Amino acid sequence: MRVSPAVFRHVQSTPSVEWNITHNLGANGGDGIPIVDVLVDFNGNLEKIIPLTLEKIDEHHVKITFSSARTGTAIVIV
Repeated sequence: MRVSPAVFRHVQSTPSVEWNITHNLGANGGDGIPIVDVLVDFNGNLEKIIPLTLEKIDEHHVKITFSSARTGTAIVIV
């Protein structure tokens, strides 16, 4: 059985070194390893970056860590 990807968009409007994201997507029929695109605000423009760490906490939560406080968007795909 093929399952379409489930997508969650997290907006981090308060600058933070850690983004704790509750996406509630579960495993979506797969192995539960999420793909996360991280876009941070650089002078009013969103730019895709690789964070310091990205950790899957469980089927419904991920934690992103940066070297300095950031705002922006994370797109979680499961």
